[in-house]
This record gives sequence, structure tokens and C-alpha cells, in this order.
Amino acid sequence: MLRSRTATERPLHWVGSAKKDLRAFSGEVVDDLGYALSVVQLGGTPPSANARKSEGPGVFELVEEHATMRCAMRGKKTETETVDAGSGDVLVDLGFPEADERKLRVQLAMRLNELIAARPLTQGRAAQLFGIPQPHVSELKNYKLSRFSSERLLHFVTLLDRDVEIIIRPKAKGHASGVVSVLVAT
Repeated sequence: MLRSRTATERPLHWVGSAKKDLRAFSGEVVDDLGYALSVVQLGGTPPSANARKSEGPGVFELVEEHATMRCAMRGKKTETETVDAGSGDVLVDLGFPEADERKLRVQLAMRLNELIAARPLTQGRAAQLFGIPQPHVSELKNYKLSRFSSERLLHFVTLLDRDVEIIIRPKAKGHASGVVSVLVAT
């Protein structure tokens, strides 16, 4: 079993009917919001996030086409809200097949977006470099990752003058199975 993890993962708790409501959207919307929530859980802020400062720190909305999801990474619940502790992985909670592979793609996309911003590359220039249409770079930037495999994202990393090294070692004690981590050396 492939499992990915990161040191900056935030716990996720489903408040009220949030998980059920999210699952009720169409497949593409659930995919997009699932990836965006995974970015948040891994400590990032997707472009679709709008801060809701009037509701307190760490509260924002994820806005995708035809759907809005309010998220609170910290804050107080009201007395009447029920809270369902998540599994620790939003993609598992949403029932995605191969949730670990999806999480790995999120981690790789986060690093790719950091590398693109650091260069700085326009979406058009990144598209030329990667050999893909510019709208696909926009999808990558917005964490709409359905069209990208982990291997393809790793290839993009190498096109940005980075080496990718895969290290296989015994699993850590306390883990039922091995994990996959994306670490960036500076």
C-alpha cells in the first residue's frame, strides 16, 4: 500500500453535514475540492481559497465552479455542531480510490508551483518548457490534477533543473505500511 505523509499535515474535522454535502456534488467538483482541501491539509493555500477574516483566523472558503465549501483550520465550534474527526487524510475521508496516489500528486504539484513561482515563469513559458498547453499549466497551478500522473509531475520537476532522487529504506516503527514523502532539498 502506498501512503504519503508530510510533517506539516493539519488535522481535519468534518463539522455538521460538511462531508455528506461535499460528496453530493458532481464527480469533477468533488475531485477539485478534494485536491484543494488536501493542499490546505498539507499547509498550503490553493488559489481557490478566499479568507473569511470576519469569521476568525484560519477560516476560508474554497470556491470551485458551481460549488463553495467553507473550511476552518482552527476556530471554535458552536454548541449545536456535531464534529466528526477525520481519518487524517481528506482524500481518504472522501472515499477516493488510490487516495495516497492523489495525495502524492498534491505534494508534487505544491512543490512544482513553488518552483515555477521562484523562477519566475509565466504560465505560457512553463507550458513551453513542459511541452503542454497553457491551460494545463493553469490547471496545475489551481490543483486540478486529474490529468497529471505522479510520473509526469516528477518529469516536470526535472525540467525545472531539479534532480529527483528516490530512496527506499525500511519503514518507520509504528507504521502499518511504508510511506511516501516529498521532501525538497535547498
